[in-house]
Amino acid sequence: MNDKLLLELYNPTGDIADYVQAVWFASAQCSGESWLPCDGAIGVIFLLSGRLNLAGKPLNSPISCKPYQHSQQK
Repeated sequence: MNDKLLLELYNPTGDIADYVQAVWFASAQCSGESWLPCDGAIGVIFLLSGRLNLAGKPLNSPISCKPYQHSQQK
């Protein structure tokens, strides 16, 4: 982790816990670049404030879905 990005983990309870394993909240106090490794899950980004670039391109919608990703190891 780095000192530019604050991550907080929330584990849902109740009925939604059957469908959502965890929610990560990320916040940054300054602009910059941070790398976040994928854990192989489907991701949904809710941009609550500020601006966000993904792979160098601005996220123009307040909601973005990231598909499931996996690495192919040989």
